[in-house]
Amino acid sequence: MIDIQQKIKAKGKKNVQQAGIKERYFIIVDEVGELNPSEAVTSDEKKLKQECQRIMLQISRIGAGLGFRLIVASQYPTGDVIPRQVKQNSDAKLSFRFQSQIASRVVLDEAGAELLPQIRGRAIYQAADKREIFQTPMITSNNIEETIKPHIRVIEQEEVHDAIEIETVISKARIDTVTFEEV
Repeated sequence: MIDIQQKIKAKGKKNVQQAGIKERYFIIVDEVGELNPSEAVTSDEKKLKQECQRIMLQISRIGAGLGFRLIVASQYPTGDVIPRQVKQNSDAKLSFRFQSQIASRVVLDEAGAELLPQIRGRAIYQAADKREIFQTPMITSNNIEETIKPHIRVIEQEEVHDAIEIETVISKARIDTVTFEEV
């Protein structure tokens, strides 16, 4: 994200669309509840989960304009599972049937998912200005693996550490600080 942000700034643009950058990145967090720091057993685990949530929040806040799409999934959504900033920065939400109105409200901010018929794959897609009920296709695990396998990139631990250090240095340097000049 930092590299792309620097490229966009160098071109004097605000986002990837304006800069003509075609690449998009999808970050998928399955079972986001596993990143809940309050459920950590050790202090090291808690620190790791807090760092994961911090990165997830950063992606949700500034990632969209840089070509990063955050996809967060949970089988049991509660208010403490999906970080509020992640939820509020979501352009769209997809919900399958829930057992309770409370779970529906956590994801969609309103009831409805608990009323979907018990048909596998029936879902609600909700964006800012529309809400639709639709049927998703049945996709097997083999289909998923064949489709995504060529696109998986394993990041070495050193790369992750370097990226965190660079992001910390940039944050401390306050590169994105707004300055005002009298004209």
